[in-house]
Amino acid sequence: MENQPQTTTAKKESPVIRYLRRPPENRLPGWALGFYIGGVLAVLFFILFSVFPAFSDAYNRTVGQFFRMILNFLTAWIPFSVAEAAVLSLPVFFVWFCVHTMHRQLNTWRQSWLYTARILSFIALLFTLMTFVFTPGYKGRPLSDKLEFRTGEITKEKLEATADILRNEIDNLVGTGQILFDEKDFSRHTKTWDELNVRLLAAYKRAAAKYGPISTFPSTVKPLFSSPALMYTHIAGIYTFFTSEVCINANYPDYVRPFATAHEMAHQRGFAKEDEANFIAFLVCAESEDPYIRYSGLMNSYQYILSALYSADPDSFRTQWGELNSYTQKELIAYDKFFQPYEHSVAADIADSVSHVVQSTEGVIPNSYGLVVDLLVAYYDQPGSDS
Repeated sequence: MENQPQTTTAKKESPVIRYLRRPPENRLPGWALGFYIGGVLAVLFFILFSVFPAFSDAYNRTVGQFFRMILNFLTAWIPFSVAEAAVLSLPVFFVWFCVHTMHRQLNTWRQSWLYTARILSFIALLFTLMTFVFTPGYKGRPLSDKLEFRTGEITKEKLEATADILRNEIDNLVGTGQILFDEKDFSRHTKTWDELNVRLLAAYKRAAAKYGPISTFPSTVKPLFSSPALMYTHIAGIYTFFTSEVCINANYPDYVRPFATAHEMAHQRGFAKEDEANFIAFLVCAESEDPYIRYSGLMNSYQYILSALYSADPDSFRTQWGELNSYTQKELIAYDKFFQPYEHSVAADIADSVSHVVQSTEGVIPNSYGLVVDLLVAYYDQPGSDS
């Protein structure tokens, strides 16, 4: 009897198993693969956020808020800004990367591509964090809709009426004697950063009870070590979405700091658009029991309105300026002199360009800072306002 050839059916390995059997130097590590998988998911969610604003809002209030709270919890106990330390250490990382690459002597294209892919995976991680933590705040419904008041045509008369209200409130505060000025004509806030943080958290709690879209949670304010250099970028504060830290430029005059801090805290609570964060800062400062925080909110908002009024009617601007109390006039003049050395710089142009690119990517009008004027005018134009 002739021997029959035996046939065997070998089980075919899956591509995943074959990949995992490769030596470590011939495959990406698990953490890098995880970063890329997160990036793919982020792209899908980015599309969902863009197509469904209601979904974006719901996510931002729940899951997004949870992620921001967790990241804040992980970094709040550290006395310095983790994000700033990471950025300042980039030159050291670059040197290490070059030395490490030469030491490994990557002799094949495959090893070179794998090593590059490891580095690029961190970009995927940043994109993932931005999408899941910050992007929903860009893609949701406008803040005016959430607050249930409408923005309309901004006329000169409405600008004048809003400027009058803000000026009267500033004059009243200064008239109480609770706002102190120094020999350089600047007002002074005598509280520490920790005290400012506590007072703003209390103001956020009151604002959250009054305005539905606003929510809050414990967080920490961190003045930046690089504040002097940041003056040339015109950056008063930074919210770092990948660490959920509120970082403030400590070199700005006192009256800028509470408003700037409230602005960055608004980013931390899901208000990604600059105009909306500015307006939330105004609402929060108005709820504070600290007169200087209220003064800061009024002053910064008043400057936006004055700028718009000057563009609409220079004569109306001059009339408004002439009716302002002398202490605040001198402070604004002092601020103008203070800022002159930083007014024109390459760093500021670069910072503005980066901001415009980010906002354009998210589908936001690049000069959205000016839209806070619409919100302020609409706020005072509502029934039951102070107008």
